[in-house]
Amino acid sequence: MGIIKLLLISVVVLFLVITGISSLLPSEIRVSRALDISAHPDTVMKALKELSKWNKWNEFVKPVSDISISGDSLLSPQLDVVIIPRAGRELGSTWMQPGHPVLASVFSVYQTRGVTTIHWYFTCHFKWYPWEKLGSIVYDKQLGTPMEQSLQNLKKRLEPHAE
Repeated sequence: MGIIKLLLISVVVLFLVITGISSLLPSEIRVSRALDISAHPDTVMKALKELSKWNKWNEFVKPVSDISISGDSLLSPQLDVVIIPRAGRELGSTWMQPGHPVLASVFSVYQTRGVTTIHWYFTCHFKWYPWEKLGSIVYDKQLGTPMEQSLQNLKKRLEPHAE
């Protein structure tokens, strides 16, 4: 009986320690990537708004099958993306995937000294659960690499001479 009691106390203490450590992690993270492109900002915004062509450049959408476009929504059994109107040269969206937290995303397009920059970020919110907060540590790699590749793909589509 003493061993079971010791084991139970150890499990509870371990859970409390892990929960305490995870409470030091933020409950919101932002994964962000940016790319300069030789195209007019309006051309870039037009390409971003064309959901029917996202499967040609967006690495998150490419592997998705059975896509249907309905107004400002890209819908499929694996992924739903809903565009949210924003002011200026920004395009907001909500990304929903079964079994994953809902992600908010924003594309910002701006021009400085003749250079157009696309800035794309995902904002992820996490509950207090230790496994969610500890899992957030890998989000930069999980989201960042496909984001970089997607922006490169978009650049190649809008600048045929880009390498």
